[in-house]
Parts: sequence; structure tokens; C-alpha cells
Amino acid sequence: MVFVPYVLPGEVVECLVLREKKSWCEASLLHIIEPSSLRREPFCPHFGLCGGCHYQHMPYQHQLALKEAIFRSILHRQAAVSKSRISPIIPSLNELEWRSRAKLALSAGKKEGQSYWGFYKAGSHEVIEISACPVLKPSLRRLVDPMNSMAGLIKYAFPRLDGMILEAGLDGRARVVIQPESIDMGQIKALEQPFRELEIPVAIMNSKRGLVYINCFEELCFYKGPLCEKGLSTLPGTFFQANLQDNENLVKKVIELCNKAKAGKILELFSGSGNFSIPLSAAGFHVTAVESEKGSVESAKKNRDRILSSPERLEIIHSDAVRFFSEVPRKDLFDVVLLDPPRQGAKRLSRLLAESGIKTVIYVSCDPMTLSRDVRILGQWGFRVKECIPFDMFPQTFHIESVTMLSRRRD
Repeated sequence: MVFVPYVLPGEVVECLVLREKKSWCEASLLHIIEPSSLRREPFCPHFGLCGGCHYQHMPYQHQLALKEAIFRSILHRQAAVSKSRISPIIPSLNELEWRSRAKLALSAGKKEGQSYWGFYKAGSHEVIEISACPVLKPSLRRLVDPMNSMAGLIKYAFPRLDGMILEAGLDGRARVVIQPESIDMGQIKALEQPFRELEIPVAIMNSKRGLVYINCFEELCFYKGPLCEKGLSTLPGTFFQANLQDNENLVKKVIELCNKAKAGKILELFSGSGNFSIPLSAAGFHVTAVESEKGSVESAKKNRDRILSSPERLEIIHSDAVRFFSEVPRKDLFDVVLLDPPRQGAKRLSRLLAESGIKTVIYVSCDPMTLSRDVRILGQWGFRVKECIPFDMFPQTFHIESVTMLSRRRD
């Protein structure tokens, strides 16, 4: 079996083998000899060079079918999940202009004017300058050119830069979050006037000192729904779903599964700014939400106090998820544990959950491989998948979001 990126089933191509194993190999595409009738012209001039998108060369319905097949195959082969337990993939509301959050890197140009912002080239740390990006929200695309005009100044001010995050809320407002590894307030002062002249909403922060400069609105609205009509908001640089329009379907599904599980008390780990915990509490559940990132905890508490008529239903705890769960004296007090871990999954936590008295786990995942690994760990202790729902929240890419409910087998 040969894996070649950017090739459709049935196509005849010329490729170069890069890595070879006993039963499979990886190759790069050199030339398409006989294209598929499904092949279409990509929307973006950078497609195939930029590492952000993978499927622009195929129609959206074909992307959905391919993703669903890949997701089913991974869960079935890696974790022995019955295909009957896996629902059809839920399409995105928007094929393009869906991304409300994106991280850009700064090129290594050494002279003012040579640097630029862009995305990494596929499989490397080379930065590709972006002149267009059809998956970005228009309000974010409008920030790229003015930020490129300041790239040299920013590179001079912050030689060690972790990157720049573009963020847009549901109301269309957008901002830039710059993340230098070290902070020099004198350099920040020197950038104030250029930012003001270009009318760029900007925040500057790093992991040690947090937010040190802001010239724009402090919070962005990332979720609105029937249970949260005032909207949930978050501080600069804190995580929220990149696809805000599809996030509402994700939240609805989590609430639906908690109702099916008859959950009175829920423990949410990796709870962020309250994307699930606030709507769940508004729906009548008692939730203990645990999050390690300080800015997200601050945002979650503000959201709770501003939105919930019964804030006592939601306890928000600033702690590492593994440490907190290890120290909980009565884990069996919770009816459901809700997980929304980062891409690397929750391997150690899955073992702790498996050894506890927890009966139901609802797992929100953005990576089928780490989800399969953790489902396999839980399965060794009697957990079985009841429902697994993939979501296409990242059109044009191979990334797949999903929600999985597992319940412990009763002997």
C-alpha cells in the first residue's frame, strides 16, 4: 500500500517513495497522469505548499465521505468499536471562511521589510507568506496585510517570538495576539504608535507574565445558544473552538448525551472558558469544571457569574486535570466525566478513570488516533462505546472532531 498526499482514488500518478515499510510506504506526488473526474481546482494559490489544508482538490461531499470512512476505520481497527456505534459525520455549516482562530509564524528575515507572517510549509518549519486564505474569516484576512507591514518592527522588538494568533468572535470583531517568549516594556511602548496608526486591535502576552498590553476589547464572544443568550466570552490567547458556527452543534450533542446518561453531577476535565460547563449548568446539571490555564479559568468564572441564574450549580477549579482527579476522594459521586483534552489525548487520565468507580465517560476529541488509544484503555476495564459522532468542524483539512459516550459494562 502506498500513501500519497493530494491524490484521489482511481488516479494514475507518478510519485517518489520517501519512506518504506514491510506492508506500506509513503510517497510524494510528482505528476498526475490520469486525474479523477472528481478532482477540482483548489480555492487557494498556496494549496499543496502551505500545510494548513489537505483536501481542497476534492468536492466537499467527497471530503465528508472520506473522513467518515477514515474515522470508522481507525476506531474499528484500533479500538474494536463496532461500526454500528459510529454515526454518519455531521457536515460543517460552511465549507469556506469558517476558521475564527489561527496561529501564524514569523519568517526569519533579518532586515526590516524582509520578514512576513505566514503558515508553515507542509512537513517543515519554513514559513510560507500568505496572500490569501479562503478558510479564514474575512475579518482575520484583513489583519494579515497590516501585520505584514509591521513584521520587521515586531521581529526587531521580539527576536524570540512564539507566534501570532488571529482571533475573531461571533460578532465579527477580530484581534491579534502576539506571544513573545520574553517581554520588554520599552519595546512594547515603541510599537504603540504604529499599532494605533494602523488601527490594529492587539494584545501582547506570554506564558510567564500573562497579558501585559492591550489596545482593544478584552473579550470575544465565542458561543451563543438558547441556554446562553448573553453569549460566552474569552480573554486574549485562551483556547476556543476554531469553528464557532459548528460549535453550537457540538455543545447540543454533549448536552443530549448527558441527558441520555441521566447525569445529575458532571465532572468536566479540560473545561476551558466554559464552552460546555456553562450551557450544561444552565440546562440544570451540577458541574465541577477543572482547567489548568489561568486565563481560561478567569474567563469561565466571569461567564458563570454573568450568565447563570443559579451559579452555585457550577464549581470552577484551577488545577491540572490528572492531579485533581488523582486527589478526588469520592470519584463515584459523579455520574459522568466529560473530557475535552488537547490533541495528544488523555492517556494517563484514561487509566485513572478506568480504575475509578466512574460509570460513564463522554469524550470530546480532535484526534481519532489518540481517541482510539484512550477508548482501548477504557475498554480493558469494561467500558463500551454507546455512541460515537464525528463532526467535520475543519473543512478542507483531514482533522476530525468527535463526541463519544462510553459506559461501563454491568456484570
